[in-house]
Amino acid sequence: MNQKVKVLIVILLMVMVACQKPVNVLTEEMFTVSAKQQVEIAKKKAESAKINTLFKNIDASSIIFPQEEGNAGDIYWEVLKARGDDSKEENRTVFKQMEVLTEAFNSAFMAGESAKITPNLVDLAKDEAEKLTKLPEVAELEKATKRKGMTLIGGTLAVPENILTIRPMPPNLVKGYSNILLAKALMKEIAGDKAAAESAFQSVIALGQHFAQDANYFHYTTGSSIMLCGSLSIKQFYERANNKEKQQAAEKIEKEIANQLEQLSQLGAVDSDKQAFNILNVLGYLDDGIPTLTSFINTETVPLGLKAKALESFLYGYTFRYVMVERSGKNGDTSEYAAPSDARLQALTQIASSSNKALAQMAANTKKVLEKMKGQTSPERAKYWVQIKGK
Repeated sequence: MNQKVKVLIVILLMVMVACQKPVNVLTEEMFTVSAKQQVEIAKKKAESAKINTLFKNIDASSIIFPQEEGNAGDIYWEVLKARGDDSKEENRTVFKQMEVLTEAFNSAFMAGESAKITPNLVDLAKDEAEKLTKLPEVAELEKATKRKGMTLIGGTLAVPENILTIRPMPPNLVKGYSNILLAKALMKEIAGDKAAAESAFQSVIALGQHFAQDANYFHYTTGSSIMLCGSLSIKQFYERANNKEKQQAAEKIEKEIANQLEQLSQLGAVDSDKQAFNILNVLGYLDDGIPTLTSFINTETVPLGLKAKALESFLYGYTFRYVMVERSGKNGDTSEYAAPSDARLQALTQIASSSNKALAQMAANTKKVLEKMKGQTSPERAKYWVQIKGK
């Protein structure tokens, strides 16, 4: 779709120059014509794949330790905020050590179902593992995994005016910490401390589950990936310990998570120009896609991170019109796009009543932005979008 839009813009600009008179090349009609194909494909894919039934939250409580009340996000944020500053030499050193450890573990995980996560893996990055597991924040992370829930976005971190500015925690850093906990588990197993090893394996799974439950799509995918690695690892730990019952419980969770990650491919589609896209991204371009997005968000079993991605489409799908203004090199005065529709705003009103506070706040903030745009002219909306897009 993007390529088609560019071609249309170039052609119309050529006409404008040839005629030597102003031509408005950025209209709602043009946008609708350009977006309609992808929206129709997305609607059909959503219906045929039955996306409302594809996803569910995976409860790993059967294979981890008992957890207490509290928001783990408060602890994770302090750790990630402190270590995320790459201007500090000590942090860059830790990143390099994490990369070595991650590479060692990835060499095993890349094998998929036949992966062998054994204590011998630590030998591939022994020096790094020993240094990383002694970091003071490891104890803090373990404390966080003992908490029952995590609300980072909309809890520890306030939802911004423009929800498209929400940035996920660096996935390499989050996965790096999960690998440190995994290294600790394997090292404890080598030392013969089976109880401490089991607890560390469980911490990996709990950390993954926390991020998989957060109101951010990338946290969902990162967390689910960590849960998969953790459940696979602890399954093999129980196999080595000849604990068949726990081994089977871990295998059940492993298969459920693997299935959920595979289902994410159902959100992909390809248009007639062979351009791949995520259907949740494009459904918000036109009002025709709003009912499908709303139904997906209102489905109780859909994980929060996926709901958040669908909700972003309410704002991104509409404001993409003004992204096109920027890409065309024209100023906002050249746009004649329609205001956000009542149907879009009404859907956001309904979602803002959600029992999930993070999702409700995201919907409420999005509605405020679009309501303000509704009262503006198209050129004013273009300027307003430039003002808030980086906030």
